[in-house]
Amino acid sequence: MKTTKKMFKHGGSLAVVVPSEFAQNVYSQEVTVEVVFNEHNIPSLIIKPVDELDTIEEDPVFALFIQAIYNHAMENPEVLKDGSSIWNEHVEKLLEGVEIDDD
Repeated sequence: MKTTKKMFKHGGSLAVVVPSEFAQNVYSQEVTVEVVFNEHNIPSLIIKPVDELDTIEEDPVFALFIQAIYNHAMENPEVLKDGSSIWNEHVEKLLEGVEIDDD
């Protein structure tokens, strides 16, 4: 499980205490909190600053989403269209300001 939270001073039973050095030096008040389990099924928290390089592809549900789209396309090829047939000014507006990285 992975979620993004804002850091703030707080106490209480649901509070997570982080070293003050981390809180003072983190470049973002937003952090990603991820629960991971080791081979003995013992949970640990990974807390890291939200980074501009964090992407939707890191979300475990994203792979399921892409797989569902792929499965639907393979089972129903008749609904697939040439991209140029649906390209219009609405698509142009959605992509306005998006830079394409050829790497």
